[in-house]
Amino acid sequence: MRRALGILISLSTAVSYCGPVLAQNQVPAQQPMENLLPMTQEKPTEKPSEIKAAIPNHPRQVLKHGAHFLVMDETGLMPADSNLGCGLYREDTRYLSEWDFNLNGESLTLLSSNTEDGYAGRFVYGNKGPRQKPLDKPLPEQTISVQRDVVIGDEVRERILLTNFGVQDANVNFVIKFGSDFADMFEVRGQRRKQRGSYQQPAVDKSQSSVVLRYKGLDNMPYKTIIGFSKQVPTFLNQDRAEFKLSMPAKSEVVIETVVATRFNDQRDVPLFETEDLSSVNSKSTSMYEKVKTQVEQDYLNWRNTGALIETDNQDFNKLCVRNFRDLYILRQPTPRGECLSAGIPWFAVAFGRDQDITAHETLPLLPDMTREVLSVLAAYQGTKSDDFTEERPGRMFHELRLGEMARCKEIPFIPYYGTVDATPLWLSLLSQYVQWSGDLEYAKTVWPNVEAALAYIDSDMNGGNYLVYGKQKGALTNQGWKDSVDSVLYSNGELAKPPIALSEVQGYLYDAWHRTAALAKLLGKDELSVKLNEKADALQKRFQTDFWMPEKHYMAEALDGDSKQCDVISSNPGHTIATGINSDAQNQELAGKMYDLDMNSNWGIRTLSAAERGYNPLSYHDGSIWPHDNAMMIEGLCQVGKKREAGILSGGIFKAAMSQPDYRLPELFCGYSQTYSDKPIWYPVSCSPQAWAAGSMFLMLESLLGLKGDALNQTLHIVSPTLPPYLNVVTLKHVRCGQGSADLKFYRQGDATRCDVLNITGDLKVSLEQTD
Repeated sequence: MRRALGILISLSTAVSYCGPVLAQNQVPAQQPMENLLPMTQEKPTEKPSEIKAAIPNHPRQVLKHGAHFLVMDETGLMPADSNLGCGLYREDTRYLSEWDFNLNGESLTLLSSNTEDGYAGRFVYGNKGPRQKPLDKPLPEQTISVQRDVVIGDEVRERILLTNFGVQDANVNFVIKFGSDFADMFEVRGQRRKQRGSYQQPAVDKSQSSVVLRYKGLDNMPYKTIIGFSKQVPTFLNQDRAEFKLSMPAKSEVVIETVVATRFNDQRDVPLFETEDLSSVNSKSTSMYEKVKTQVEQDYLNWRNTGALIETDNQDFNKLCVRNFRDLYILRQPTPRGECLSAGIPWFAVAFGRDQDITAHETLPLLPDMTREVLSVLAAYQGTKSDDFTEERPGRMFHELRLGEMARCKEIPFIPYYGTVDATPLWLSLLSQYVQWSGDLEYAKTVWPNVEAALAYIDSDMNGGNYLVYGKQKGALTNQGWKDSVDSVLYSNGELAKPPIALSEVQGYLYDAWHRTAALAKLLGKDELSVKLNEKADALQKRFQTDFWMPEKHYMAEALDGDSKQCDVISSNPGHTIATGINSDAQNQELAGKMYDLDMNSNWGIRTLSAAERGYNPLSYHDGSIWPHDNAMMIEGLCQVGKKREAGILSGGIFKAAMSQPDYRLPELFCGYSQTYSDKPIWYPVSCSPQAWAAGSMFLMLESLLGLKGDALNQTLHIVSPTLPPYLNVVTLKHVRCGQGSADLKFYRQGDATRCDVLNITGDLKVSLEQTD
């Protein structure tokens, strides 16, 4: 899907404190932020320090909500010497690059962690004993418990509970170390910059309860990281640490609350704490942490209740579904033009075109409102002009949207970048599918100008009028399909394909898009356009079945190169075409049969490239690895051509892979080794987790196996040849929306057959149970 991360480099930058630490005062009543945080005169700092580029290393812990996300090491902290890309990020900028604790000069021992909520976590630590016995009484190991509760709302808030479980009083020096390099995400990933902006002088407020770290970008845009403390005021506070000297009687507790807020450009400062939080360490009122946690939890429940509910007789599968829904929720991302779905954490927590199209397709029957959000934000960013730097073209859907300093300064083309061959036809298909499930023709009318622009763009980018291609000119991405690493399209001799390239799955997407848009056009009274699109689709199908078919291999070519030569490897790309209808029935059966061969099927999932190919590498990004979403789209096709039993077995490999993960979270991809090689999948080093279309993949498999087909315009929900996979005996779906109605359905095994009972219907909706041969 994306290029693997490159060689690591570092870049000298400047972070140092130039101002005095102001005297400590009692915490005053709440004041406006401009009074709480007086600024000294701006000037760049002079002492350089290193921005550490992230390396492909695991495990990480992540939390996300809205525009913010946290990347932490396995202990839940962000040490300054970490090279895992740790930090607090917002819109491609790292506002916090260090957040680390020590107690009496020693690091803490992690005892437990829980990040299942996705937007909140709990971490419990114990103190270490002293390395050398001091002259006075040492603090025994595991005497002080440190419990951190973290939640991300508009800011990051923590409640830190220190408990002295010892039988003696204890003197505790608790230190929070922090810092910000304001690095762009591309710097964190290893890209070198010729020049950076300037760090501005930090400022500590007069009450010693907050500090502001500041940076000004090359475009003179200001950034601020505001760090505040309540319940306990630091004994000492400066630009890189807060110290709390505490006298703790036996069995006593101390609560410290912190907040980290990010501000960009002219974003207004607002109070970070309420008056009672600041004025008394013994306040019994509900803290800001508790209020934010309650609100964020309610926001999630409100979102979740708009979608369908899934309950099965397999508790592991139920946990996986909960995990996937939570991941999709936290991956929601605001943009200047609407809410979208980011691709994955940490490297791609931004809007992508293809990823959103596919994830929305995977989840449409369960989360239709999210599909509409995706359609709308992509339409809002649809290309309007021609620009070779960003590869924007009128009518083209974008590939990737970045909002950081390097994007604004055009050091990278992702502003947004439009170099994708498939996001546009996938958007067209998704729109028609959305109308099919929602019946919302008025929405289709609203975005119809976008449809016409997209169709015109596709016509302009067809290579000789035959196939939709990429690579007619050099762009930022060498390959512009979902496998967009530089070595992902090749011949059987291992050599890389010659551009321009026509990918097999893209032609399938286009065939599907033309036919679906033809049907939608007819509904809107555009009969002439409907006929024209159907004719183009049929002509494409005829060419494709001849030009891409490899008779001697009984399989479709991965692609055609610039000379119309077949890229003659056995790969997963043609597996996507089965669901589109572009192949003949005989070709679909041949393709389906190949999926079960051991060179393709690892039993964890289907590989992106056959293990028999010269270019196969199970450690590669796209040439032998296993991607859950790739499998889901192939399984969708298998279900459509009468191979549901086999599809259910294949889906079990992906399900088993998810169960091998400690958090039940499917990663973006894993290595292509078989189950005989290892008892769990081998992790791919730079795999995003969570990742959107991985989170949606098991839903698409289940929907396909159960045969859900929406026909909202005829007020009918079709259930076609439902088939439960081997690991499920009962599946109950509630609040499956189709048009203005919804249905509750129960699927259960009866002998070798799968039955479906309609438990409840709301609105004017019919449920049609259909069995095909």
